[in-house]
Amino acid sequence: MQRLQRERMQQQAHSLVPQQPAFFLFPGQQPQQPMIQPPLTVDMNPILEQTVLAIQREYTPDNSNDIYDNKTKEYFQFCDHCYPTDNYNKVLEANKLYRFMFYQAFRNQKKRGGKRVTENSIRFDPVDYNLITTKYQTWMLGNSNVEPPEPALPVQNSTMDQYKAVFRKLHKQQSAQRVTSSHWEQIWTLPLENLHKLVKQRRQSVRKATYAEKLEAEFAPYAAVDKYDKLEHELWDRGRGSHRSAGTWLRHRYCMLHTTSGILRCESIYRAELSDFLSLTLQKKEDPHPLTLMITQLPAGK
Repeated sequence: MQRLQRERMQQQAHSLVPQQPAFFLFPGQQPQQPMIQPPLTVDMNPILEQTVLAIQREYTPDNSNDIYDNKTKEYFQFCDHCYPTDNYNKVLEANKLYRFMFYQAFRNQKKRGGKRVTENSIRFDPVDYNLITTKYQTWMLGNSNVEPPEPALPVQNSTMDQYKAVFRKLHKQQSAQRVTSSHWEQIWTLPLENLHKLVKQRRQSVRKATYAEKLEAEFAPYAAVDKYDKLEHELWDRGRGSHRSAGTWLRHRYCMLHTTSGILRCESIYRAELSDFLSLTLQKKEDPHPLTLMITQLPAGK
């Protein structure tokens, strides 16, 4: 009787163990090990990404951080003005960014200096924004034969590059905070590239319209009059280091004396040869010895 009771208890114990499903293995196939589930890291990644951006900010100079912060606050003030009822108005978006950059491309340059910038300073001008957007909308919808309005002192390409860099950095921050899932190419779209290209082309047209290129090329020697003595003194000092470089810097000084100074004295040396300046002696008041330059090689026919 005791043996029968033990057998029944063993049968009941085996019946309580959950049965494992049967697996059919092919020849040469090893049984699979149970998969280990890793811990959830979804909530940790945004914090780590923001940590990297914060460390990068510490490595950036303070002046660069101030520029980033001021332009970012200007964009946020624009969002509050144009989208006051949108709870997510500060999130980067292509259409919103285009309206802001259009205003930056066609406004006049801001005055340098001024009052000290504080935390509550107003960097965005809503009145100027409304005037510029209304002016160009009126021109586009009106008579297209009239020349487009141009700002008196337009911004340069460097300003557009700064704003683009600011929005790239802001996009990284919002992506790390999981505020936006858009890629940069979905924010800085083709219309913004065309706007950026327009600013580059406009710089050349403005320089041609004001004859800036011609004036710089024609009057460059005359603009160097005030620094002419310093240039000559620098060329003289650089040749004092070694005998090998003395002759080179004397030649440079010689060329400057008979080109720039000759033009400033309105003396033409068009197609002049080095042999035309033989037996030339130069001496400044502070020079202890005169400078005599001799040319040993003459061109053919001289």
